[in-house]
Amino acid sequence: MSKKIIVLGGTGESGRRIIHLLSARHPDLKLSCAARRTPKAGVIPDHIEYVAFDINDQAKSIETLQQFNLAVIALGPMDKFAMQAHQLCLSANIDAVDINDSLHAAEQVLTLNTEAKSKQRLLLTGMGFSPGISTLLLTELAHKKASAKGHYQCRLYMGAAYGGGETSPQAILAS
Repeated sequence: MSKKIIVLGGTGESGRRIIHLLSARHPDLKLSCAARRTPKAGVIPDHIEYVAFDINDQAKSIETLQQFNLAVIALGPMDKFAMQAHQLCLSANIDAVDINDSLHAAEQVLTLNTEAKSKQRLLLTGMGFSPGISTLLLTELAHKKASAKGHYQCRLYMGAAYGGGETSPQAILAS
């Protein structure tokens, strides 16, 4: 049975990139794009299902999330939503991973750790493009020995153009 993944905030800048990446690399996944408004033509691939999702409608959100195995949380800004989506995922009894770049939001998400463990659920926070997703992709390439020379590089672009969070400057300096 194929895994069903919903990308919350799937029509935003990061959400769209996640959907395109997962769709291209893992065509066997059943991906859905969740957002408040129907995306314009061409924003997401035609084969990706759009799901209307209003995070403020708790009952409907939980009902929607229960249809999936995993939620990728790309809602933003993370400071505004903090742990709201994660709590909905726990209530729906599914795993969640976010691309959070806010220390404030991460602290709130971590307060749900005990509840997540008791439900045998994973709530992963701070898995942004760097060091999170980009590091995982580089690790995958290294394990496959994709480079004949054994060298792997990643070019990173971060900043406020797309609303980079408070940890973005630290990530840039640490790179």
